[in-house]
Amino acid sequence: MNCEHVITQSGMNPKYTDLFKASELLGASFSFPYNFPLFKASKLIPEKLIPFDKIFRAKKDDYGAFVHFFLQDVCFERFWRNPGKYIPQLKKFAGCIMPDFSLCYDFPYPLQLYNCYRNRVLGFIMSSNGIPVVMNASFGDARTFDFCTEGIPRGSVIATGSLGTMKNPEERELFLRGLGVILGKLAPSDLILFGTDSEDARGLCEEYGTILHVFTPVWDGSFITREVLHG
Repeated sequence: MNCEHVITQSGMNPKYTDLFKASELLGASFSFPYNFPLFKASKLIPEKLIPFDKIFRAKKDDYGAFVHFFLQDVCFERFWRNPGKYIPQLKKFAGCIMPDFSLCYDFPYPLQLYNCYRNRVLGFIMSSNGIPVVMNASFGDARTFDFCTEGIPRGSVIATGSLGTMKNPEERELFLRGLGVILGKLAPSDLILFGTDSEDARGLCEEYGTILHVFTPVWDGSFITREVLHG
């Protein structure tokens, strides 16, 4: 359940609260019970994607891409530490997919929750700076299912990643279980899937009436990933 609760003042010294990006969230509406910033529904469908760690090497022709964060966390931890440094460059692109700090199955629960919070906060910071944002409904094991969709409106376009989950049967089963959860809770109009799909994933999207867009990276030296499956 989401609650339209607005925080207007932290009551703490911004010098210290900025470590948690509190100063970036003044005036935001928050969900209940986890206090993630709320987002408006998005209907944006990227034509192509570029990874965050390549944004300063992009050419003008690449600016039509959406920036994605389906990378190792170390590749964009710097964005969390200093968002303002990267906002001007990100604004050159067509938009961004909300960051993807890991919610790994073997992480302790507090770290999973904290990383989900960080994803939402950075998504809010980008959106409040005029950057079009596709919401990322990433998830891990069953412990994440209570909060992985919080703050994201139903019927929107969402994204998630499947890299490294399809070869191992156990990991594939966990991924499909989580995919069913986010589709069931959010009923998205479209799903941007970064990685590889499967017949089961396509079947789930059909079951929930969600159009599937698959972006599978090709390791050919190009920064750009284009859609390989539509619907």
